[in-house]
Amino acid sequence: MAFIYNKKKDWKSVISSCTKVIEFDSNNTKALYRRSLAFINLSKYEYADNDIKILEELIPRTKELEDIISYMENHKKKNKENNEVVYKKMFKKYIESK
Repeated sequence: MAFIYNKKKDWKSVISSCTKVIEFDSNNTKALYRRSLAFINLSKYEYADNDIKILEELIPRTKELEDIISYMENHKKKNKENNEVVYKKMFKKYIESK
């Protein structure tokens, strides 16, 4: 099910589905990988980082693992840039109103 939710970008359902799998099998790398991607897409980086650390313990450093780490760093950067733009607009409007 997580695969389908992932394709639909239904991140909360991906997390829910993968969490159920992980509760049954804590070493399920596919569920950990998919859940970490969902956490990243919801900007829940601490949770994603926890899953990635578990993955690093379970599997050797692979291209997929490198890709997800890189994806999270890029997502964080874009999120920070977007937040800066929003805050600048908010403060600009506040200053102009005075």
